[in-house]
Amino acid sequence: MYRLFINIYNISRKYKWPSIIALVLVVGTGIYFSTRIRLVEDMSKIIPANEKISKMNFVFNNSKFMDKLIFNISLEDTNSAPNPELLIDFAQKFTDTLQKKYIPSHIKEIKSGVDDETMLAIYDLFYENLPVFLSDEDYLKIDRLTRRDNIDATVHNAFKSLMTPAGFSLKYQLFLI
Repeated sequence: MYRLFINIYNISRKYKWPSIIALVLVVGTGIYFSTRIRLVEDMSKIIPANEKISKMNFVFNNSKFMDKLIFNISLEDTNSAPNPELLIDFAQKFTDTLQKKYIPSHIKEIKSGVDDETMLAIYDLFYENLPVFLSDEDYLKIDRLTRRDNIDATVHNAFKSLMTPAGFSLKYQLFLI
């Protein structure tokens, strides 16, 4: 492989002006064709076209969901104990930064979190269909959680959660974990 580059060097040294002209032509051709590249933001263009996919793409492209940008915030170390306060603080600072710098010119609205009505609807759906979502391991965990000492600890933690500033929104959703 190295001999190829040595031969190119020797030829370009021997034929200086033709080599410069060839280099200019190659670079010019590259620039010409690179300016003809048109970038398209529609990811559905890479999917083969058929009737079902085109209908799906039509719905997807005309939905309001395309106008939204969603950020999922999580801890980098997934093995460490969860720290919701750290995540809430970061989300609040991130939202504040976006509102101060970009709201007037680029961002129409910021929704940080889910409203209470939507959360209650999700919980209602989940609890109404609970057996569908549970596995055998879940039933063993429920059995372990319903022991007297675990119930006392859970009630104590729920009480502590209700006494926090976010407690007003947690009063309908006490987690038994």
